[in-house]
Amino acid sequence: MATGEPSTDDSNSTTRLLWNIDLRIIPILAILSIFQGFDHLSLSAGLEAHSKEDLGLTDSQYKALYYSVDPLLALVQIPSNVLLWKLGRPSLYLAAFSGLWGVVCILRAYTSTFGGALACRILMGLFEGVLYPGGVYLISCWYTSTELALRIGIFTSAQFMSSAVTTFLFTWLVSEPAQPSNTSFYRWVFVTFGSLTMGFSVIAMIVLPDMPWNTSRWITEPQISLATLRLIGDRNKDDIRNDAMTNSFHSIIHNLRDATFWLYVLNTFSNVNCLDPIFNDILSALHVSRAATLGLVTLPFLVPLVLLLFNAWNSDRMRERFMHGQWPSAVGLLGFIAGVICLRPEVRYLTVLGGFVSNIGYAVNMAWMVENFNAPPGRRAVAIAAINSFKIVFSLWIPFTYLKSQGPRFTLAFCINGALCAVSLVSSNILKARLQRFNESMDQGDFEEAAVRRSLRDDVKATENADFRFTL
Repeated sequence: MATGEPSTDDSNSTTRLLWNIDLRIIPILAILSIFQGFDHLSLSAGLEAHSKEDLGLTDSQYKALYYSVDPLLALVQIPSNVLLWKLGRPSLYLAAFSGLWGVVCILRAYTSTFGGALACRILMGLFEGVLYPGGVYLISCWYTSTELALRIGIFTSAQFMSSAVTTFLFTWLVSEPAQPSNTSFYRWVFVTFGSLTMGFSVIAMIVLPDMPWNTSRWITEPQISLATLRLIGDRNKDDIRNDAMTNSFHSIIHNLRDATFWLYVLNTFSNVNCLDPIFNDILSALHVSRAATLGLVTLPFLVPLVLLLFNAWNSDRMRERFMHGQWPSAVGLLGFIAGVICLRPEVRYLTVLGGFVSNIGYAVNMAWMVENFNAPPGRRAVAIAAINSFKIVFSLWIPFTYLKSQGPRFTLAFCINGALCAVSLVSSNILKARLQRFNESMDQGDFEEAAVRRSLRDDVKATENADFRFTL
């Protein structure tokens, strides 16, 4: 090899490259995710009374505000990722929409009518829907398959961090809200989070890299060459170049026709459970002190946060996805069964904790999908957004299963949540068996079907990477 040419065997160069892209991608995405998680959490964590009082909302209007975002999050993600792939400039695209989210967040602080609040909420939902699928797509364009789970896990864990911080603050402050400069607490917090998001989006625009094939900031030419070589060794040439000829509609059709894609969708069902409608009631039934309440209200977010990071790190270390993605589903299933059987507040609190723990497998499952379907960037972008969108769609109706007539046991809701965890477990086993069969075919020299399944395209060259095997 010529002097100065990058080598994937140079551990020092690889370490420097990883530090460079880690510091410029992961913290930026995580912090933006923490800020943008505020709006949705604020309505459930303690601003209900303030929003109703400030805007004069009825119960039905408040519910309209609360449930208006998730459908938009689901609708915007596929077209957003297609647009991001076409532009190839995540530093501008993700930062710009985050900045717009901050602007609307500030505007919402000064709305005085239900219509104005709803319009702001809708816009914030549209802008928020850009970040997560776009961030996962950006991560998938820079990291090899043995590095994906931890990075996606850190990005995903920001949602738990946002939940913990927001819930703690509002539980602490909502009983005696501060009112600086005669501005209500409700308005003040929106101005604060909106301003922070706007400021940080400017930093993101400067710091975030673009794609390996078109970035030039904060990274040297040798590092770009090394990043490209690492991805070629892990995938194929077609898997890392920006294939402008890829048709996004064709990619969607391929996804919808492929059974493996739908197994990945079903794999996320343990992440669609919802316990928000009864969380506050369970805390009240425990009859603990204010200090203990502050601890108990954050525990269901902090415990999954720690477990998520360790689980993702260990999954990358062991190069194993199936068990790391599904043991949380088993914990959630056991928790919901216990919640149906027992009405003791302590047990039901553990059910809530188990329900949140069941969500931590999502980062590993997303990494599992990305590395097994890591063909052309356009199709990968569509697959990431589609799976996340389907997860949101399937979660929309869960809160409405908590019927007052079934309280306090809520048998129907708990059984549905448990059944979703069971579906995730079953589909994951089927998926593993299917991928194992593809691996066995490749061991026998038959690469065609497995290669097509891997890339979701018909024109794949099956012999491009004969060493490839699906990760299990």
